[in-house]
Amino acid sequence: MKKLVLLLLVLFLLSACSEDSVVYQAPMFNLDNCEDSDGGVNIEEYGVVTYVDDITITKEDFCVDDIFLVERKCQRNKIKTFKVDCSLFETTCVYGACVGIDLDEDVIEEILEEEIVEVDEQEVEVLEEEVVEEGGLCTETDGGRDYYNYGANEGYMAGTWSIFYMDLCRGDPYYDLVEYYCDGDDIIGETVEIPEGYICEDGAFVLEEGDVEGRGTCTETDGGQDYYNYGANEGYMAGSFTTLYHDSCRSDPYYDLVEYYCDGENIIGVTVDVPEGYICEDGAFVLEEEYEYTCTETDDGQDYYNYGENEGYIGGAWSTLYKDICRGDPYNDLVEYYCDEDIDEIKGVAVSIPEGYICEDGAFVLA
Repeated sequence: MKKLVLLLLVLFLLSACSEDSVVYQAPMFNLDNCEDSDGGVNIEEYGVVTYVDDITITKEDFCVDDIFLVERKCQRNKIKTFKVDCSLFETTCVYGACVGIDLDEDVIEEILEEEIVEVDEQEVEVLEEEVVEEGGLCTETDGGRDYYNYGANEGYMAGTWSIFYMDLCRGDPYYDLVEYYCDGDDIIGETVEIPEGYICEDGAFVLEEGDVEGRGTCTETDGGQDYYNYGANEGYMAGSFTTLYHDSCRSDPYYDLVEYYCDGENIIGVTVDVPEGYICEDGAFVLEEEYEYTCTETDDGQDYYNYGENEGYIGGAWSTLYKDICRGDPYNDLVEYYCDEDIDEIKGVAVSIPEGYICEDGAFVLA
C-alpha cells in the first residue's frame, strides 16, 4: 500500500511540471538605454542625457547663472544630476559648461571629488526657476553686421578670447570690407564687396566723393615707439592694409608689452619687458603705485566673517554676480570671493565652517 501511495505522488509531481505549466522567469532589463553625449561628468562640454524605456526622457546640462552649472550623467542605468560651482575652476558657466578651464586634469578631478553636489529633481526644478537668461559674452560697438559704421569686437575666436577683431578695409586699393560681428560668445567674420558708388574707409563703406589720395599710408596715435602711452595703428602688415594692430599687454599676469609703430607705410611690432616699478595696463607701462585696480569688493579681501560682494573680471568676462554665499543644505561651507591683485580678477575659495560657528548670509557667525 505504501508503495502505491508513493507511486501516485511521483506521477502527480511529474504532471505538475508538464509543458503546460507556467514557470516564473526574472524580468530582463536593458542596461544600455541611458546615453550621455558628453561622456559623463564632463563640466567643460555641454551634454544631453537620453534615457529610453517605454518613453524617451532627455535632460540637458544648463547654467543657473554664470557661476553654477547643472551637470547630468548616466549612472547604473539612471540619470544622475549634479550642481557644480564653476568659479572653483577659475572660470564661468556659459551654455551648459564651465568654459575655458586652465587647470590640469588631476586638479579638476580633485576639486570635483570634493566639491560636486548631487541634487534631486525637486531641487533641479527650483534651480530651473532661478536660471538667468544668457546673452553671450561677445560684445560689439556697431550693433551687429553694420557695413556702414566701423565696429570693434571682444569675444571668442577659434576658442580663444580676443579683443583684436575690428572691421577693416582690405586690398590696395581697397576692394572689400571685412566685417566682424557677434554670434553668442563668438566673433564671426565675413568679407563684403564694396557696393557701387561707395569706397571702403576706416572699416566701413562711405559714399565716394572727392580725392581719396593718401589712403593706405601708415598712421599711429601715440607718435611712434612710445611705451608709456597706448597707440593704435593703421597701415600695411604682411602686404595687406589693416586697422587691427594696437599696443597691448601680453600674458596673465602681464609680463611684456607688444608695441606697434609705423615704418614708412608698414606696421612693425616689438615686444618690450615691463620695467621695474611699472606694470602693463591697457597697452602701456604705468607706475605700479598709480595703477587703479578694476576689481572691487565690499569686505576688503578674504574676510570669512563679513559678507562681501565683488565686481571685476573672471574668466575674461566682466561680472557683478559674485557674492559670498553659504553652500549646502544644511550649510556645510562658505564660498568666499575676493579680488586677486596679482591678476586684477575675482577668485573664489571654498572654506569649511569652523567649530563653534555657522554659516549665515554669506559669512561665519557664532553658533
